[in-house]
Amino acid sequence: RLYVHEDIYDDVVDALAEVAKNTPMGPGLDENNVLGPLQNRAQFSIVASLVQAAKDSGARVVTGGNPEGNQPGYFYPATLVADIDNANPLVAEEQFGPALPIVRYSSLDEAVSMANG
Repeated sequence: RLYVHEDIYDDVVDALAEVAKNTPMGPGLDENNVLGPLQNRAQFSIVASLVQAAKDSGARVVTGGNPEGNQPGYFYPATLVADIDNANPLVAEEQFGPALPIVRYSSLDEAVSMANG
């Protein structure tokens, strides 16, 4: 998870989206790839269900979130999820995947409280 102050939130989300969109994904034997597959189908399903739950709750998927179903392996694209509540399972649970929830905060005390929660 990433906590970003409201004053720079949109700029940070936009900048991260550019990085995520340009992150090469594919087999690790190709040294140009930065992001490889998830380890197994169970892990892929966990990430996919957490991202879907975030979408269903009204969070905004900025980039990624739609893996290709016909590809070999368990490749899940770099996914950024903005405008998400800190209590959302994508934020609160360990997902061990390439989905980054970006949480907005307005004060340092709020950010510390959310992070410690």
